[in-house]
Amino acid sequence: MKKGEKRRVSIKKVGLNLLYVVPNKVGGTQTYAEGILRSLSEDSSGLEVHVFCSSRYYELLKKTNTVSFFTLLVLILKTAL
Repeated sequence: MKKGEKRRVSIKKVGLNLLYVVPNKVGGTQTYAEGILRSLSEDSSGLEVHVFCSSRYYELLKKTNTVSFFTLLVLILKTAL
């Protein structure tokens, strides 16, 4: 590489930590997370997306059309909420 040239990086995998999302309790972060998932499902350009979420959030995600685009890694968590 010559000095001043930028290196192009090709991202193939992304992991989203949505363990903090408690359905219908954390409205703003839930809305933000769902917007990200919706955008990625519309144009993932071959991107492999892994979503880490709680079993409660998984039940909500199953009702959307975005689930088939991602690998979901569901963790059973005991939360205070």
